[in-house]
Amino acid sequence: MPSTIDWSKIRSVIFDVDGTLYDKRILRRFMFGELCRHALGGPAHLKDLGVIMAFRKQRIRHREDEVERLEESQYEWAAHRCRVPPEAVRDIVTEWMLVRPLRYLPRCKYNHLDEFLRALEARGVATAVFSDYPAVQKLSALGLSVAHAVCATDSSVNRLKPNPRGLQFVAKLLDVQPDECVYIGDEEDLDAECARNAGMQFLIIGNKKRNRVGYFKDYLELTNQVARTSTINQMSSRSLS
Repeated sequence: MPSTIDWSKIRSVIFDVDGTLYDKRILRRFMFGELCRHALGGPAHLKDLGVIMAFRKQRIRHREDEVERLEESQYEWAAHRCRVPPEAVRDIVTEWMLVRPLRYLPRCKYNHLDEFLRALEARGVATAVFSDYPAVQKLSALGLSVAHAVCATDSSVNRLKPNPRGLQFVAKLLDVQPDECVYIGDEEDLDAECARNAGMQFLIIGNKKRNRVGYFKDYLELTNQVARTSTINQMSSRSLS
């Protein structure tokens, strides 16, 4: 993998969640079956699918907006589009995007992620999460633990990616400078751009563009990079002593 990351200078790794800690293509297959079965329940159930689609589309449409109450506004956007109460949108989104997927996440978790996290811990590198969606329950389902889990809709952030406010807030929590951080995501137009806007380095997981700088195939590649850096540092320390 082409990479310009000097791991000896990195003090923190911040992760996106969806598509970054687990393979969202596999999760979509699980959820597609659930949604199809749900839709067979009748017109009311079918309407739930429309609400979910509207919620996603409206979030994309308003991604660049600077709103005062992002947590509430995201449901109001879809509610206006679907002509249902915002509370109904919240309930549907919570069930189908935040709760029901939890049972499947362990089967979607990326291989070698745990090894990478252990390699970072061994080097004293702090880990955190910044996601456009709440992550605490997902992290628990995946069996992962990080120093901080921050969501774009938190009142302390209140901005969606690629606005850099969330990453900047996480860096302050970790007491590190932006150039000492790497943000790992799965989407260049959101995650890489968010990192650039925050003055951080980035890595993007995926196969399609893995020959480009900043892209990697799987977490084994990163684990090996961190391990090699540790070995080189140890050899340098011995030669200087």
